[in-house]
Amino acid sequence: MFQKLIAYLSGLGYTVEEQGKLEKYLVVFRSGRPLGLILSDLSVRMIADAEGKENIAEMIRFMKKNQSLPNVGGSEFQIACYRGNQLTTFFDPKTMLIKYTTYILDPKTGETASTIYESPETAAFRFVTQTGFVDVKRLLPQREGWTDRMRTRLIRYLVSKSNRPAEQ
Repeated sequence: MFQKLIAYLSGLGYTVEEQGKLEKYLVVFRSGRPLGLILSDLSVRMIADAEGKENIAEMIRFMKKNQSLPNVGGSEFQIACYRGNQLTTFFDPKTMLIKYTTYILDPKTGETASTIYESPETAAFRFVTQTGFVDVKRLLPQREGWTDRMRTRLIRYLVSKSNRPAEQ
């Protein structure tokens, strides 16, 4: 777990050094200044005048939650992959929010378009609809066209006429 945490925090711009022989712990630096320690139980101990304990604690919570997902790049976790398209999640240390990204491959040009979302529902919906993972148009109720409505009316009319007793 420490190795993944080191890689993840490094991807976010932190410098992390592993210390300790009997019980391992991590020393976290930002811009060359020490911020604090991450102990073996993943608790955070900050240096007295350092700011950002909540930031690092939030990053660790995010990392623990997504550790079973494959890493993509330095700081993203892949939620879904379909036909070369990806849905990923990452922790934005500037806004302190978990964000979601869709990487959609254009088959004609080979270019990949990326879009960042703050809502997991919106990101998942866009991923599913843009990749063709689910044919949403097929699942939505279809509106009956004018021709179909006229055909149904004509059939109903003809059936009602044929069911009446013949006049003598």
